[in-house]
Amino acid sequence: MFSPTSSAYSGSTGDATYVISSAPAADTTTALSVNPTEAPAFTAVTLTANVTKTSDSSALGSGSGEVKFFDNGTSLLGTGQVGAGGVATLVYSSFAVGTHSVTAQFVPSDSTTYNTSTSLAVPFTADTPTTTPSSQTVDVNIPAGSLTITTPYSPSNPFDLGTAVLDPNQGEFTATAPFGDQANPAQGVTVTDTRAGDESWTASATVTDFTDASSDQINGENLSFTGVTPSYLTGNALQAGDVVTNDITSTPPGGAPYGPSDSGTDGLKGGPHAFATAAHGAGEVNIDGILTLNAPTSTPAGAYTATLTFTIA
Repeated sequence: MFSPTSSAYSGSTGDATYVISSAPAADTTTALSVNPTEAPAFTAVTLTANVTKTSDSSALGSGSGEVKFFDNGTSLLGTGQVGAGGVATLVYSSFAVGTHSVTAQFVPSDSTTYNTSTSLAVPFTADTPTTTPSSQTVDVNIPAGSLTITTPYSPSNPFDLGTAVLDPNQGEFTATAPFGDQANPAQGVTVTDTRAGDESWTASATVTDFTDASSDQINGENLSFTGVTPSYLTGNALQAGDVVTNDITSTPPGGAPYGPSDSGTDGLKGGPHAFATAAHGAGEVNIDGILTLNAPTSTPAGAYTATLTFTIA
């Protein structure tokens, strides 16, 4: 902004646009040493990589990345984490007889901070040992495992919402009951994941309409599942924060419960409605909540039944 000191001039302002860019990732240098450089085959050999900033040769800090060690450029021998002083090590004991060309490749944990770099090749000679080792092949199979979702309820042991209560304003009937709780977590939903690969999963639910012996109905859209909370087992692989839950609510327009003829998918009807997810699922967890059913005051008296189905994928 220009502010004149004389009345002969008038003030003025102007704008300028500029862009602040992030600093480019720093180049790195990886140096490799092999100790010893010649030894009998199957001798323990220490591979040491030193990773520094190329600009000033200062050592990278602990946790800045990892170093992959290769034989002949393609065969991965193993990986070492960069520790204090920018050093990563690997002790390798399986060099076969012959000449080997060992390299080390630095892989940064944050590619916006550092660039990768690869060392010069260092030769290692594995001589014929004086005593021939006896090499054995060891096999192992990892089972596929399974993913299940269960409750303690069945047609012969149904979950009972109890007797509905007419609200003080006589606008609807309401029945509610805990579907498991923190004191009795196994009375809700139990997810058990024994699959290999530590894969993700999503648990969902859907419900039919409630019907009585006279074919009267209460719309399944009026059933909600709220206060959904995971209960973790002590010592189990799944622990706090691993399972994310959300409520399945019923929000009819105008607030009055849905009538029997409404064909929407609010509440637990239709679906499936996801109520819990895990990014990595190996282990077991209980998931509890509160089931609440609202019914119009026009609903005929009687005992009503619906099928609530839990699925997981």
